Amino acid sequence: MLESYFRNGRKIDAVWQYVIADCLEEFRNEFSGVVFQ
Repeated sequence: MLESYFRNGRKIDAVWQYVIADCLEEFRNEFSGVVFQ
């Protein structure tokens, strides 16, 4: 999960921004059998 968080980071105006929604989507796609609330 942590790797996905950093992998989905974007650098905008010299500031790194991270979107948790992108991380969660990647996690759900990779581990579709896991219940995540």
